[in-house]
Amino acid sequence: MGINEKYEQILQPDELIKSFNTMVCFENWCKEGSVLDLTEALNVFEVFELYEYCEVIKKVIDLKNA
Repeated sequence: MGINEKYEQILQPDELIKSFNTMVCFENWCKEGSVLDLTEALNVFEVFELYEYCEVIKKVIDLKNA
């Protein structure tokens, strides 16, 4: 497996979430992104059916839009 494949693999949501110890850590990471970044991430997380994480992303989007 080449470097590009490995890079793409770790960017998959089901792999990415393994790097967060808690949901709070994931939420804090989300807060670093823009609304556009989060909206794009939300679309991908929905494809992977990671709905618990989708809720966190939506919450952060709402906070940024308030």
